[in-house]
Amino acid sequence: MIGILLVTHGEIGAAMVAAAEYILGSQECLAAITVESHQLPLTEQHIRAVIASLGCRDGLVILTDMYGGTPSNTSLPFLDREQVEIVAGVNLPMLIKCLTRREGATPADLAQQALEAGRRGILVTRAVLDATPPK
Repeated sequence: MIGILLVTHGEIGAAMVAAAEYILGSQECLAAITVESHQLPLTEQHIRAVIASLGCRDGLVILTDMYGGTPSNTSLPFLDREQVEIVAGVNLPMLIKCLTRREGATPADLAQQALEAGRRGILVTRAVLDATPPK
């Protein structure tokens, strides 16, 4: 099974994990890390320890909140063509897709599915409702 690790500012990742588990139930190989800028050397060590504790041998997808931000930059040393992918801009549809499609996938495949789900999950509600024909 592919592990999923959220690395975010503040408690964004922990809240998303809680929401996903509310929807899907308890999940294996899933964790969230909060990055604080004043803890940067410690954070890389912490990320390494959490990855090891997940124990997922089929690879890892790291979801971060914002490309170029401290969580993404701190995750970069873990990027690995075969085993680890990083996707920035995490949202709940992206996380749900990762959790429901990770069996039998590669980290690269799962990262692409996450990207597509994340994009599809961003909508202007009025535009959707206006495009829906009345019943």
